[in-house]
Order: sequence, then structure tokens, then C-alpha cells
Amino acid sequence: MKKKIFAIITAAACYFGAVPVMTTYGASIPSETGVSCLKGDANLDTRATVADSVAILQHIANRDKYCLSAQGLVNADVDGVTGVTANDALELQKRDSIRASESSDDNISGVIYTAIVDWTMGHGGFKDNIWERISGGYKAVITNTDQLNVYLSNICTEEKKAEFTEKYDDAFFNDNVLFINTLSQSMGARPLLTINSVDVDEKIRINAECEDPGVGEAVMSICMAQVTISRTAYKAQAVEWAVSTKVYSPYTGDLSYTKRVDYTMGYKGFKNKTGNKLNRQGYSAVIKNSEELVAYLSEVCTEEKIAEYTKMYDEKYFAEKVLFMNIIEQSSGAEACLYITNVEFGDTITVNARWNNEFAAADVMSVCVGVVELSKEAYNDQDVIWTCNNTIVSPPLKDHLSFSVKNDWYCDTGADMKPEVWDVLENGSYSAIITSSTELEEYLSKVLQKELVTEYLDFYKGYFDGCVFLMNFQIQSSGSACRLNVDNAEFSDEGNSIIVTSSWDNSGGSYIDMLSVCFQQIKVQKEQYNGQDIIWNIK
Repeated sequence: MKKKIFAIITAAACYFGAVPVMTTYGASIPSETGVSCLKGDANLDTRATVADSVAILQHIANRDKYCLSAQGLVNADVDGVTGVTANDALELQKRDSIRASESSDDNISGVIYTAIVDWTMGHGGFKDNIWERISGGYKAVITNTDQLNVYLSNICTEEKKAEFTEKYDDAFFNDNVLFINTLSQSMGARPLLTINSVDVDEKIRINAECEDPGVGEAVMSICMAQVTISRTAYKAQAVEWAVSTKVYSPYTGDLSYTKRVDYTMGYKGFKNKTGNKLNRQGYSAVIKNSEELVAYLSEVCTEEKIAEYTKMYDEKYFAEKVLFMNIIEQSSGAEACLYITNVEFGDTITVNARWNNEFAAADVMSVCVGVVELSKEAYNDQDVIWTCNNTIVSPPLKDHLSFSVKNDWYCDTGADMKPEVWDVLENGSYSAIITSSTELEEYLSKVLQKELVTEYLDFYKGYFDGCVFLMNFQIQSSGSACRLNVDNAEFSDEGNSIIVTSSWDNSGGSYIDMLSVCFQQIKVQKEQYNGQDIIWNIK
């Protein structure tokens, strides 16, 4: 009789460094460094129970009051059909009932395991030649520290290796066995691999699923899946990693529309010199055929990005569907802050979307593409309104400043800066409020060489239609990189000033004894600047 291991999977760590902790079925293990990616965990409490079924039903009944988070919606989709419905809640209830009955079996009551997935964007901490080795997965059964060292030495730098050997030491292997699998992931700004369950019999089967989100960030990254099992449950069986692929399909389900948000960190795939189309006011369109799609995307996308979307949305697609798209610059966040909640139909069609700035990181510029796919039968040439457009953040504009930051550093007065830069910076700083390309050229020409001035004029071309820039050159006495960080920018209590707070980073790094210059550039929306004074508060 096949024996299954029933355990709550330790919150599948979405960021590197989660420490595995052994747990029995029913125990709650909080996630210390990431968000739970456990299938079924709709309420993100790191457990898949009947409580998640209740959370799903509440979400369906009243989304405004009981709206699930983006990751909660991903976790809640368990019935094999794309989209969260009452069937997912029913499926969770069935699984909880089965677990309850089977966990009473004395034969499995002592069997325990944990599973986590560490994720790294790019290959930081790993060797340059890792991609060939991990193609198709790089698997191992590790029973002692010597085996762990051999495995890690093939793919990790010494620093990354030390992190794992500290987690999995001799004391750990006295009681446990580690199954590990390192895989490459070609897109996505998050881990797309989820470990669903582990079966134990004559062999051990690790059931995992790799999501294919469609269009996403084309950045190679690495998932390192780790399953820990007690030595008493391991009988030197063969270990099979069964990794299935869940492919996104816009055609599944009975809904008249589907929705999603594509996210790209930075501007990869997008033009960064397209005027004010790519901004927080939104660049939206109703698209009914391939020609309209190409014309729309050509304003802001590179040829590679256009090819991605035209492959997904071809003539066959437009024979049955209409596409609503909205491309918006996101000034903060290491993941998408744009969420589409629902679509309302009437004389106009309203796409209800909102911004969630929980993951704010002011110095990361990125792009969100809101996508709604609608059957042609449901569309009668109505106007389409996106409720997120022209919305900066909450609370309102007058109380909260929306900003983004770019920092540059220069030290060469021959190639980068003019020799007279030190006279201009005699008081330590050189700041200005820039509202046009003419003002930018005049400001920069006093300190930077002509080639650099031209680069900045090209970079900021078109932005002044909707933005104002607060700029400041600051002398830095030492360091091989910019050590001045913008911590915050906000309105004063009276509202008649904008206070920029910066601080020097004096921790570690390579230092050189020579004068250099930090160039702070803070972008704010034009409607938020009404001639306020700018106060540069440098700690």
C-alpha cells in the first residue's frame, strides 16, 4: 500500500536564505523571509486548510472586503482550471477531509518532511558556467556534509556555498537527508517552481509544478528546490523529481473576460525615450486586430517585445477576442504594484485596478502592462476606463509625494566633468529644479562635459511633458562608487516645501582618496509641483 507523507510544507521561500524547519502535519511554520507559495494557502498563513476554503468563498462573495492578495490568488487556484472559483474551495475541503482521515493511520503519523524553494534573479552567487550544468535540473541526494560540499562546489561561489553549509551542517545530517534540485528559470520576477507534495514507497516521488506565465521578464534566474526528510523515513530509495508545467491560457474558463498584469523590472523591452506615453497616467487602448496591436505597441515597445505580444495575440486570437491594454510606468517596487480587481460592463466598460505600494523601493523603475481579454460578443464598442489611470498613490496628492530616484557618480574631470566643476561646487553642492530640456542643458553644462550633457538630454527627452526633476550635485571626498542614498522625499507639514532626505553609506566598500561627485536626480509628477522650495537634507 503506497504510503504518502502528509505535512505542511514550510513556506516556500521566495527569497534566498529561508532556513528549513522540520514539521509534522498540521503545524504552522511562519515565513520569515518570503511569502508563502504553498498550493492551497490562499490566506498566506503557510498552511493549506479549510480556512483557506473559507477565504476563497469570502473573496468570491465580496472582493472589496475580502480581496485575496496576488500571491494568495496564485496559491488558491488548485482545481486544475485557470481562475479562482468555488470549485477551488470545494477541492481544498476535499483534500482537508482526506488528510484528516489518512493522518489517523499510525503507519504515517511519524513521517515528516519540509520543502522550500530559494530563488535568485540572474546568477549572483553561482558560477558563470552554471546554465549548462543545471539545464534540465541538477539533482542530488545528500546524506552528509562531504556530499553537500561536492554538489555545491560544482555550481556555487564560495560565499554562496558557505550559506548552505551553515544551514546544513553535521548536526542536521545526524537526523535528516536532503534532496536538492537546482533548475534554471527563463523568465519571471519571482520563483515559478512550487513543490506540491512528496510520496514515499519503493521510491520517493517529489511532485512539483513550474508555472509558465506567458509574457514576463526575460531574465535568466535560478530556483534551488530543497526537500528535507528524516533519516528514519529514508531507505536509500531512488528519488524522482516529477516537475510538470502549468501553461497560462487566455481561453480557459467560462468567464467573459480574463485579466492579468505583466511586469518588467527596469525598461527591458520598452523604449525609455518615448515622451509622456510611458508614465503613471497610463497608455491604454482597445485593440481589435493585429494591425492595431502593432501600432499601439510600436509607440513604447522594442521590436523584441512587440514580437512577444504579436505571437501571443495573432489573427486567430482576434477572430474571437478583443484586447484592452494599459502600459504604465511604475516608479517603485521590486514586483508588480498594479492589480486588476474586476471589470464592470455598462454604457462604458470600467476596468477596476489599484496600486499596492507595500513593496515600495523608490530607486527601482519598472513597467506594468495591464491586460484584459474579452470575448467579442461581450464588447459593443463602449469606451473603456481604467480606474488606476491618473492615480498616483493613496493618500491623495496633496498629502503624499510620489517620486523616483536615479543616482550617478563621476570622478574623472577630464572625461566626465569640466575642470571648473570644483568652483561650481565650492559650497559642496549644486542643485536646481528642472522643468524643461533647455533648463537641463543649461544646468548640466556648468559641470559636465558636452558628451555627457548630450546623453542626459537624450535620456530625459519627452519626460518634461509630465514630470519635474529635482537635481543635486554633491561632493564626495572618497569612494569608488556613489555612497549618497536618497532615503525619502516628502511635502513639509505646511505643504510649501519638498524635503529630500539623503544619507551617506559608510559601510565597507573600496575607498580611494580623491574628490568625486554624486548626482542625485529625483523625478516627481508635474501636478505635484507647484513652485515649492526644495530642501536638501543630507545626514
